[in-house]
Amino acid sequence: MTVEEIDRKLLKLRKFANFVITPLFVVLIATYFIQKAATPLVIILAVICLLTYLPYGAVVCYYVFKRRKLTKEK
Repeated sequence: MTVEEIDRKLLKLRKFANFVITPLFVVLIATYFIQKAATPLVIILAVICLLTYLPYGAVVCYYVFKRRKLTKEK
């Protein structure tokens, strides 16, 4: 895998985060402030945000370390 391919994949992941993860967190924060308590809806949204963000973060870290390794070899 080349650095350019990794950059393309990281760009796709960034677009995914902008399209999916950011609105999820905005909805979570808005719901919490509207309801003023940790209701089941807020808890469910928090779990969904967490389950979406953790795999995203792991994949991004994988590609960043792989890219760093490739650039060190050159």
